Amino acid sequence: MEDITNLAYWYPKVKHLVPTPKTEIVETDCNLIEILDGEAPNEWRGFIEDMRVAIGRLGGCPVFLRTGHTSNKHEWSDTCYLADVKDLGQHIYNLVEFSECVDMIGLPYKTWIVRELLPVKPVFYAFKGMPITQEFRYFVKDGEVDHRQPYWPPEAFLKSYSNAEKEWEKLLAEISVLDKVSDKELTAMTEKIGKALGGYWSVDWLLTDRGWYMTDMAEGAMSYKWQAEGFYLEKLPEGKELE
Repeated sequence: MEDITNLAYWYPKVKHLVPTPKTEIVETDCNLIEILDGEAPNEWRGFIEDMRVAIGRLGGCPVFLRTGHTSNKHEWSDTCYLADVKDLGQHIYNLVEFSECVDMIGLPYKTWIVRELLPVKPVFYAFKGMPITQEFRYFVKDGEVDHRQPYWPPEAFLKSYSNAEKEWEKLLAEISVLDKVSDKELTAMTEKIGKALGGYWSVDWLLTDRGWYMTDMAEGAMSYKWQAEGFYLEKLPEGKELE
């Protein structure tokens, strides 16, 4: 059965439909679990070279690093945010270790992804330096959006936020409000993806300096869903109509 949650499955099908980060995909047969025992697999050097080439195609570091299934962005500076190519091996190790520990059977890591870092305006930082900005998750079933939510629930920051001004709750509330014009745009793009792929999906959107970008997808039934109270939609001025 095809692994449809793998980025390598869905990304080629949607990259021409909506704005997405520049992305390089590297497949490997390297037995990476051996690095957790301090051993270098036979294919290690070739794999690292392939990753370096992929990073070079994007103009070099910093880049966003992940597997086909996870980025573990809650450990931002140790996993998905690669500031210097000399740290590539350690970041791969950290992502392999995390993938092995997820759930009972772990996550696959034969597929590796290098992506451009999109320009954003963070409102605060958390999870070892991760920039927190406006993000939303849309759920689409058979081509129609049936749920939308802010990406970040407040509970995500209760233990590990790092905001010097200690105003993260207020700042998070501000970016958890979506205007109707943006919702119309995100709904249209999400439904375009849904109609192209069929089935039930969650689709994640990030507001960048270039506009909205689709950053991730997953099977809808397996994606985290929550009900945000009063987060959306920002009301239009009285007398105004949405075109």
